[in-house]
Amino acid sequence: MSRRNVVRELRASRDERKRMNAKLGRMAQQVRKGQPTQSQYDEIMRMRHSIAEMRIRLDTADTKAWIPEGQRYNAEKDIAAVERKIDILAARGVAREEQRARSA
Repeated sequence: MSRRNVVRELRASRDERKRMNAKLGRMAQQVRKGQPTQSQYDEIMRMRHSIAEMRIRLDTADTKAWIPEGQRYNAEKDIAAVERKIDILAARGVAREEQRARSA
């Protein structure tokens, strides 16, 4: 992968992380009082999958060779923040599923 492609991909993933972070913030506001709906939970799981792909792409040899340490650190920090939000919202969804199973 060329340096130009790596830089372009890093910029695109940064924009995607910002969009995810904003969406998770809005979702957290809606979920604050209860658990996420099934559609929100499905969206959280899709985000978890895409953020894992971002982490894999960030750890490739090409990316490590072309991206400065500071940019890589900031990207990893952003990914970790999004992962924490996803885990919190997913845990609320799992709690809902457990309550539903107990009542059935």
